[in-house]
Amino acid sequence: MAEIDLLRLAASQKLTAASQAAKEQFLTPAPVAQLMAEMFETTDLPEISLLDAGAGAGSLLAAFVAVLCQRQRRPKRLRIVAYEIDALLVRYLHQTLSICAAECKLSGISLDFEIRQVDFIEDALRLLQPALFDPATSERFTHAILNPPYAKINLHSKPRSLLKKIGLETTNLYAGFIFTAALLLQSNGEMVSISPRSFCNGLYFRDFRRLFLKTISLRQVHLFESRQNTFCDDNVLQEIIVVQAVKQKKQGARVQISTSFSAQDDFIMSHELPYTDVVHPTDPAQFIRLLPDGLSQRVVEQMEQFSHTVSDLGLTVSTGRVVDFRAQAYLRAVPAADTVPLIYPRLCRLPENN
Repeated sequence: MAEIDLLRLAASQKLTAASQAAKEQFLTPAPVAQLMAEMFETTDLPEISLLDAGAGAGSLLAAFVAVLCQRQRRPKRLRIVAYEIDALLVRYLHQTLSICAAECKLSGISLDFEIRQVDFIEDALRLLQPALFDPATSERFTHAILNPPYAKINLHSKPRSLLKKIGLETTNLYAGFIFTAALLLQSNGEMVSISPRSFCNGLYFRDFRRLFLKTISLRQVHLFESRQNTFCDDNVLQEIIVVQAVKQKKQGARVQISTSFSAQDDFIMSHELPYTDVVHPTDPAQFIRLLPDGLSQRVVEQMEQFSHTVSDLGLTVSTGRVVDFRAQAYLRAVPAADTVPLIYPRLCRLPENN
């Protein structure tokens, strides 16, 4: 993985800022890739087929291969299908897969891989269409691992129209990638994805949540306390989460919520919640409520005892306009005539000398 991470860093340095900004695709650092690969529950199948949608330089699929090679019970055959449209990244992806092939050979695993330098969503639609007539003729995967592009898609774009054909209305590519990858899993297939946390609530992702939670069984969600450290090389400040799920229409009884400061942190806090606490059965918007610890759970239980809503109090709420870490120059420890409260669901350290 150290060798693969050097390839990732070399590829990142050669990507132009304009190209990266257009796709909002950030290559996965080795610690994050290893954490994700280790979240898979089932790796002892005799044959494994892995989908990596938006493979980049191949960090995620390499971490998956590393996990398989370290297991006592290894698959006899491994097939990897990696999608990547950037010609520069494809060159590094070839090197990564060559390293993976050498490691698999040492571990007694027969590796067959294919790089598809085509649009993932468009090609996935091609793969999904035969299933309407003859499911036996369509390609399906036992595992999927992905760090999708985060770019927004406008109303009349090609990805938007393609996703509508599989029933999904969304404004962001990462939701389209994750849902499409879930559809390409075989029954009881398993996926691990990393993405912004924004899909868990809000109206923009309501359609995605409904379809996604009908397709997969949510098993584990990993949270990072630090916004800065997950993709520190690319200065990504979004709140990022990792989701592990299994393709089953019926949800499990409980969901594991784990938290670490960063992917490099060995100290991981973990607890389980009933699925009905994570997604309320009567909630038409299907919000995904992620409580990192028992204290947060007790706070929610206390809040549920409140008898009035915000609108009952004559207040309205606008979220996302002000974020604490982007407004540190304006934070004050003592209220004044020209200040207003910043209400935020976590304790924040005020800047020094303020």
